[in-house]
Amino acid sequence: MRREERQHLKENPVAKIVGHLQSRLNDSGRLIVVLISIIVLGLVGIAGFYTWTGMNEQRAGQLLAEAMATLVAPIVSSEDEEPTSEIEGEESASPEQENGAVSAPEDFVQPQGSYPSLEAKLEDALGQLLSAADEYPSTPQGLTARYQAAAVLVALERADDAVPHYRQVMAAAGDELYGQMSLMGLAEALLLTGQASEAILLFESQMGSLESLVPIDAVLMRLGHAHQLVGQSDEALAAFNRVVEEFPVSIYYTDALEEVETLRQFTAGTS
Repeated sequence: MRREERQHLKENPVAKIVGHLQSRLNDSGRLIVVLISIIVLGLVGIAGFYTWTGMNEQRAGQLLAEAMATLVAPIVSSEDEEPTSEIEGEESASPEQENGAVSAPEDFVQPQGSYPSLEAKLEDALGQLLSAADEYPSTPQGLTARYQAAAVLVALERADDAVPHYRQVMAAAGDELYGQMSLMGLAEALLLTGQASEAILLFESQMGSLESLVPIDAVLMRLGHAHQLVGQSDEALAAFNRVVEEFPVSIYYTDALEEVETLRQFTAGTS
C-alpha cells in the first residue's frame, strides 16, 4: 500500500469526528437561535398583551370616571330660578304668580354640567355605565360599572332590569367584594319585585359565608326586614335581636332596638 493511501486512512477517522462535531455545533447553534427567537417572540407577545390590557383598563376607567362624574353632577331646574323685575331687588308679580303659579323665566339656560332632574341625571349616567360595562366586561372597571348600573336601575324603579346585571357581577366576581355587594343588591332588587323568599335565602347565604366582606349587622337588618315583608315576625325579631345583642356599637343598634320593641308589642297584642 502506498504511503499516501495509508496516511489518508489515518486521517479519515479524525476528519469524520471533526466533521461530526462541526455538524453538531451547527445544529446546536441553529437550535439556540430558534429557542432565542421563540423566547423573544413570547416576551413581545406578553408585553403586547399587557399593553393591550392596560389600554383597555385605562379606557374603561375613563368611561367609568365620566359616569361617576355624571352621578354627582348638580341638579338645576328652571323652577330654581326666581323671576325678578327689571328693577333690581324688586319682585314683579305676573298674572300667573298672582294666581299662585310660578312660571319659569323664558331666558333660562340649563347650566353646563347640570341636569334638570334626578331622573335625567340617572338616565344619562346609566347609558355611560352600561357602555363601559359592555365594551370592557372583563376589566375591573367594567365590572364596577355594571354594579353601579344595576344600582342606578334600582334607583330608577327598574329593579327587574337590575337583576340580570347583579347576577352577571356575582358570576364574574365570585366571593370578592363586588360579588358579595352584588348579592346584597340582588336581594334588595328581589324584595322590590315581590320575591322576598329568594331574597331571604340570599341574605342567609351571606350570613353563612366564612369570608363575608359585608358587615353582618347590615345583613341582619336587611334579613329582618325581609322576614317582616312576608309576615314572619318571629324570624324578624330573631334577626333584629342579634344586632342588639351581638353588635352593641353598630350604627344599626338604635334601629334594631326599635324594631325589637315594636315586634314584641305586636306579639304581646296578638297573643
